[in-house]
Amino acid sequence: MSQRSIWEVLGVEATDDERELKRAYARRLKLTHPEDDPEGFQELRTAYDMAQRYQWHRRQEAFHAEMEALEAAEAEVSEGVGESRPPEPEPEPEPSPVVEIVQPLPDRPMTDEERFNAAFQAEVDALHEDVAAMREMLAEKPLKSIAVREKFEAILASPALDNLGVASNFEPWIEQVLIAEAPASDLLIPVAIDHFRWQVDEDARYHRVGDMALAREADLHVLRQLGRRSHSQYKPYKALSTPPTRWNRLRWQAVPGLEERVMILLEGIRNSRPGLVQNLNAEAVAWWDGIAARPRIGLVACAALLIMPFLALLAVAPGGVGGWWPLSLLISAALGGAYFYGVARPRIAWLAGKGEEAEAWKRYGWAGVGLSLPALGALAVVSGVDLTMGVLLLWAVGLVATGWARVTGEPAFATPTQRGAALFGFQRTLKGLLRFGYLLAMWVIVSLYAGDERWLLMLVAGAGSILVFLTGAGRLQAIIEGMEPKARAPYYVPAATGVFVLAVICAAASKVPGVTPWLGAMVGAVALLDVVLDRVLSEDQATRRAWFSAALLPGVWMVNSMMHGIDTAPMGVFGSWVLMQSVMTLWQASRRDAGKSEQGGL
Repeated sequence: MSQRSIWEVLGVEATDDERELKRAYARRLKLTHPEDDPEGFQELRTAYDMAQRYQWHRRQEAFHAEMEALEAAEAEVSEGVGESRPPEPEPEPEPSPVVEIVQPLPDRPMTDEERFNAAFQAEVDALHEDVAAMREMLAEKPLKSIAVREKFEAILASPALDNLGVASNFEPWIEQVLIAEAPASDLLIPVAIDHFRWQVDEDARYHRVGDMALAREADLHVLRQLGRRSHSQYKPYKALSTPPTRWNRLRWQAVPGLEERVMILLEGIRNSRPGLVQNLNAEAVAWWDGIAARPRIGLVACAALLIMPFLALLAVAPGGVGGWWPLSLLISAALGGAYFYGVARPRIAWLAGKGEEAEAWKRYGWAGVGLSLPALGALAVVSGVDLTMGVLLLWAVGLVATGWARVTGEPAFATPTQRGAALFGFQRTLKGLLRFGYLLAMWVIVSLYAGDERWLLMLVAGAGSILVFLTGAGRLQAIIEGMEPKARAPYYVPAATGVFVLAVICAAASKVPGVTPWLGAMVGAVALLDVVLDRVLSEDQATRRAWFSAALLPGVWMVNSMMHGIDTAPMGVFGSWVLMQSVMTLWQASRRDAGKSEQGGL
């Protein structure tokens, strides 16, 4: 009981009455439940045990004192000394302050008890002084390891620890000292574990003395493994434990993929072994956190800001693009400034927790804009909007929605280094486009075979909607993933039935004049369901879905040929094919959730 005395914990004054001690313990036990406060219950139990030992020692002292008095009386009677007269009443002692050790009066010699108490108090004081001296040695730089270890071994051999009460108080106290002085005291942890014989008990329900030291030793074992050159995380560990000098910063930035590996290791340490953070270099950790959180534009964002306006103008005006390139560069510069003030800074504020209580439309409004992009593209095709103006408007809406999704959403393929305000990183965007490349391929093929250059508007709108959901659908994925499997199960069959009906409608009405753009908008919006449900599927299920989709395309083509003859419409073939993949996704998700429900006993 290093912080409070046992009587403060029990809520009673020091007493020799066993029944009063039990009543005090019962009162405290009603307020301290082991399930709610295991540490408080352990502290109460330890105090009760120590108070019982205290009362036992007091009874033993009283018994020995009584026996000595009887022996003295028998000796006096046997020697016949003195006359038989009633004893004179002893004068009442004057009140004096309570002290731990009774000091001898100057006019009489010390008794044996006083000499014992004085020697014992001197040993206890010497023990406290040695621990204080050891803590001063641990604070010195550089650390004198051998001297500190010898000092600690001398403390453990102190004769004051032969006393039961001192030893019971010293053990939890020295454990707290070692934990508080970490990492300088790490070399003393194994010595303390071996001396006090602390052992890991996985079946223990409550906190025990030594558990903190054993947990620290487990952390140090992990640290020793990371320090081996053969370990896969050796380079990230060295980058976190080495001062970030200018040369080291340049060297770290030149190593490909080191930032991601460092952030993976740092996140793992913070989540699983937070005690090891103090063993890392604080300046290096702060530098790496700053690198991960700094506003930056990825390679894909650079291409979108600098190249896409020029390519769009080249596509719509191939003959007169020479006079348009200054305007393209001006637009790119404006978009760059808009990104830093409209995306980077709001993203940092959002990550700081300012967006947790925002309205629902601020958190998920980008999803509505992304879903409406294919419909806007179809509207532009049908209404006869100027091609150049339509491309620029759809591209601007898609870019604004993507920035909005990056501020308030989460990437559909998040990486451990995704803690900053980057608009979208090259790695996860490429991964998403590869996994859902069939959606983009549908827009490209349909636009090429449509026979109308205005279908370029549908291509821009479809690609923009895909990019928006790859950038922010992680938040929607987290909502669906957080639902219980049995809560998601009722929605799979109605959703799959509805998508299947839409696939049939798409195949049947693909050759109706004026309907094709709206069919494309419907397919583009429904197909985004695959992005949202992707996290529910396992990797094996995603692989099976890809193989099934490849085998499904010839069958869909044959069905469309049977309905419309050899001259089938690309929108009917690829639109119904994409929708059938959505049906496949819903079926795979329902099977996975059914398996989880059975494992959970639902």
